[in-house]
Amino acid sequence: MRFASAFLILLMAFDFTYAKAPTSAPPTPESKPEWVREWKEIKILSTRNRMKACDRLEKLSWASAFPFPNIIQEKKEDYCRQPPPVTHDFYGLMKLAQFYRHDFNLKSAQKYLSRAARKAKTKRQKISYWKEQQRLDHSQQNKQKRLRAALKLKNLDPDKYLVDYARMLWTYDQRGKAISTLKRAKKIFKKSTSLQEVYFVLGRIEEEKKQPTKALYYYDLALKQPTDSTDVLTKVLAFAAWVNYSLGEYQLSDNYWQKLYEKSPEQFTKSRALYWRSVCQKALKQNDAANQSLQKIIDDDPTSYYAILAYRDLKKPLTPIKPFDEDPQAVDKMKFFDETEKELLTWLSALDEKEMAETLLLYRWDEALKAPSSQQTAYFQFFWKLGLTNALIRALYQLDDKTRLELTEKYQAALFPYHYEKEITQAAEEEKIDPYFVMALIRQESAFNPEARSPTDALGLMQVMPSLAHKIAKKKKVNFKKSSELFNPSINLKIGTRELRNRLEDFNESELLAAASYNAGLNVVKSWLKLRYKDNPVEFIEVIPYEETRSYVRLIIRNKIFYQRLFSKNSFLFPEDTLSEGWMPPKSSKKRAHR
Repeated sequence: MRFASAFLILLMAFDFTYAKAPTSAPPTPESKPEWVREWKEIKILSTRNRMKACDRLEKLSWASAFPFPNIIQEKKEDYCRQPPPVTHDFYGLMKLAQFYRHDFNLKSAQKYLSRAARKAKTKRQKISYWKEQQRLDHSQQNKQKRLRAALKLKNLDPDKYLVDYARMLWTYDQRGKAISTLKRAKKIFKKSTSLQEVYFVLGRIEEEKKQPTKALYYYDLALKQPTDSTDVLTKVLAFAAWVNYSLGEYQLSDNYWQKLYEKSPEQFTKSRALYWRSVCQKALKQNDAANQSLQKIIDDDPTSYYAILAYRDLKKPLTPIKPFDEDPQAVDKMKFFDETEKELLTWLSALDEKEMAETLLLYRWDEALKAPSSQQTAYFQFFWKLGLTNALIRALYQLDDKTRLELTEKYQAALFPYHYEKEITQAAEEEKIDPYFVMALIRQESAFNPEARSPTDALGLMQVMPSLAHKIAKKKKVNFKKSSELFNPSINLKIGTRELRNRLEDFNESELLAAASYNAGLNVVKSWLKLRYKDNPVEFIEVIPYEETRSYVRLIIRNKIFYQRLFSKNSFLFPEDTLSEGWMPPKSSKKRAHR
């Protein structure tokens, strides 16, 4: 498997004068610390004033001496970018709107987007416009406008967008309208379009209405529909299994979990099915079978949330994980890189240029997998050092299960970076939050990439929305003016940990619920507690209606345990307070939210 073959073109474009010249030693980050220092100053400046950063780059005194001028050129193209020329055609106006939204100038983005709307003539153009409008509305936290955009998309292409519109209605507490929209799908959809997802969402709504029999009726209809998406099919099986479990029909539930295990191609879903099979098997007094199911999760998927629960249920101690130590010789140990590539990688690492470093690392992926253990360790350590966890995970999941499992087990530490440890600990202690909890959240939000930006324009280490950041900064008296300053780790951590402290106070110090509300919103989680509270917090996690939040909470719990293992010298049993702290029946509330 060869990644980033296009990188060869970029690589050949670099000027290798120093690498090739036998008479002069090439400059290195160690010999030119002032270059590294100035580069990082410019990167920080870019979060406050992009054009001033551009001006600094243009005036770099050492640019002509730098061995890889294309690195500087790449940054110039980013910092010195100018808006596209003003045109009056649809696609030109859309480019302008997208440019200004990316630059956090939402007022100009809306101006050009509104002009584009008047130029949209074809169905494709109208869909493109409304999708961009929906994204802009989300950046501005405008729910009503988002709903309007979803309606327009549904009317333009009901086969593709009707279910999304119904989900949004449901989310915004318009359950009756959501149901009527879904029931019209049979008349609106083309004959070739499966109704499986329509019946699935109807079943989920009936679950919320505490109508399990009707929910199972819709799930049965869904299972009789043609399957266009394995993802939808596995969701139907999982929730059919869950409803039967909640009714005490453990054998029926076990049967559905078994089908889910067989149908799903994803290891996570298989682990989920095995875990809940084990719960059903215990209820059916099949203890040996239950223990075998739990052990299989640990064997097949050792870094998963369900593996952590399996350790808990089997009362097996969680062993420490040896963290990576900083290895200054890591680059030299990777013999599958040539000398020029090593020099380039050293500079990219020193300048903290993650994207270009990722491209070069992945280009040598095949060679790294075949390399001796010492070279391979240095390679995986480099991903960890640069905080390229998500890139590493994506690459691992393109391997066969056996190879992926072997590498994941061997290099677990590479999957859990802990950069900015000092800053995180300080910010967490100021807000009286467990630093491992903050690390767990950052691992999931940004994988410790301070320049991370989500599709909805959440920014930085803790993925803070600019609109929320301005409110918190004002109350906390943080010197914060521009949205782009959220790429500064210090500012991001101060604001993000204050928001997390607020969420902990909202939910009686429950980290589980604080994490859920950090992802989904305060009132939403309060409504879930009212409608779906379970005495067992593990069961509550399974009935969180937002799929994204359900996955998010599981992973935060998993991450926290792994950070405890990384920093612990001794084995320990699953810390029950991770789930039970602050867990209590909800107070009465009239608000409700769903999805």
